[in-house]
Amino acid sequence: MLRPLFSALKPRQLHLESVLAGHSSGRVFVDRIERPRAAAIVAGEGSHIGGECPTDTLLGAINSLLPRDQHTAIFFPPDLPSQALGVLADGLYMRRAV
Repeated sequence: MLRPLFSALKPRQLHLESVLAGHSSGRVFVDRIERPRAAAIVAGEGSHIGGECPTDTLLGAINSLLPRDQHTAIFFPPDLPSQALGVLADGLYMRRAV
């Protein structure tokens, strides 16, 4: 059910695939339980955001879970609006890697 939401992330992330398949642990967040349109998975040293543009509420919740004392990678679709990226990265030191 969630796998299609992350199809825009390139290259494919093996750790994300493992979490979605139930082989690795991770925390999964969705914008709504019935038929999610946006989701985030926080697992290991990375976070993955997929689906339609997540709400500011979901992005703010993900931001609050991100570590402030270590590096982490955030993988998100290339069409994520800059306003949404601002909510996600609020209070974080962030570098964009291509």
